[in-house]
Amino acid sequence: MDVGDRTPSQMLREIQRLAGEDVPENIIRRIWLKKLPTFTQQIVQAVSLTTPLTQQADVADKVMSVNNGNISAVSPLPPSTSHSNTSHDTQLDELTKRLDQLEKTHPLCSVANQG
Repeated sequence: MDVGDRTPSQMLREIQRLAGEDVPENIIRRIWLKKLPTFTQQIVQAVSLTTPLTQQADVADKVMSVNNGNISAVSPLPPSTSHSNTSHDTQLDELTKRLDQLEKTHPLCSVANQG
């Protein structure tokens, strides 16, 4: 059983239904977490274990809705030989151009859409 077209909360409900009432919540939580994509697992695991499982599923739903499995690689800029403001301005201009290009190719990543 994988997430597939279901939301993490839908998958959780299916696992709970199949497990029945005799399986402890901590076991269901572990099974469910293993079925989530790694990135989503990491974020959900950052949520306190005292948080109800249904709330953790809501967090996973939100993560999956914004992530869609697309993780972009980020590479550092080459080290600057000069620490002048001109060098920083050039780096800032380059980052701005890259951000503009990213927003054009991935509209859901737009800084304006956050918040």
